[in-house]
Formats: sequence, C-alpha cells, structure tokens
Amino acid sequence: MKILKKLTALLICIITAAAFPGCSEEKTMTAEDIALQKSMQGFWAASESTGYNQYDENGEPTYMIVVEFTDDLKYFLHECYISEGYVMTASDPVTYTIEDETFKTYVDGKAMYAGVSISDDGNTMYWINDDSTETYEKITDEEASELGIVKYDKETWESSRAAYESSSLAAEESNGESAVNTDSSEE
Repeated sequence: MKILKKLTALLICIITAAAFPGCSEEKTMTAEDIALQKSMQGFWAASESTGYNQYDENGEPTYMIVVEFTDDLKYFLHECYISEGYVMTASDPVTYTIEDETFKTYVDGKAMYAGVSISDDGNTMYWINDDSTETYEKITDEEASELGIVKYDKETWESSRAAYESSSLAAEESNGESAVNTDSSEE
C-alpha cells in the first residue's frame, strides 16, 4: 500500500501542471507532435536533480525511477530497487497524447498537462511543470534490461498481470485458510 501511495504521489508530482485553455477539444497530431513523441520512445532514468533517486554511502545508486515511453502512446513508471535486484512497475500503462508539444495525460479522470522537450543531442528529456523542470537521461534497452525492466509488450503485460492477480488471489485464500486452521487448532 505504501508503494502504491508513493507511485500515485510520484505520478502527480511528475505530471502536475495547470490545464491550458482550449486543449479539451480533439486535435490532430502535427508532424512536430509526432516527431516529439517518437523522440520520447524508450527508457528515461530520473537524473539526480529530480531527487527521486537514492544512493548508498559510497554514492552508488540503490534506487531509481525509470520512465518507459512506448510506441503506442503509453508510458510506465518503473521503480528500480537496484541493491535488492527487483523492479516495481506501475500497475497499468498510462495513455498520453502530445498536442503542440504539450504532454497530456489523465490522472483519476482529470486531464493533466506538462511541457516536454528533448535536448538537441537526444539524451535528456525535460518535464516542465508550473513549479519545476525535471530532467531524465535516456538509457539503452540493454541498460534497462540490466536494471530488470522488460520492454513493454501489450500481450506479455496482460498475461503477466493476469498471472500476478491470480497468484495474489491464491496467496490471499491460502493465508485465509491457514488462519482458520490455526484458530481451530488452538481451541
């Protein structure tokens, strides 16, 4: 539950911005919008300046946030617990659009906006909110894989999520049964 709250807070932190007037009507993506969206595709690790990453006493990263933008206008937040060797991925892909270089997504059904730009060398992404600009560094598929992140694939995601939900349900039922057995054996 703590991680879910943290992800929700992180999601709101990253994307929170004021709504621009006139953005609610349907728009066709321009060539510039499409070029920006394509330049975002792949994995981006939060830079030190965001304050999201954590380090040990030697300055080695132990935890970092990686954002994955897919080629079908979705993105994920990956929490990488490097020292513990696992990744916690946000539970669902979030759909977004780029409209006139404005990043638009929905949080709890409410439209949220942020400015997004990519550096000339293509290695740094800037999220521009009302009160801050956060930077993310592009990482390769290989680097993401080393962190334990599997590239998004809709079919794989849906089947792995179904398996996770099924195993979680089985674990809950098992815990419930063992609690009943324990109670009956104590009587």
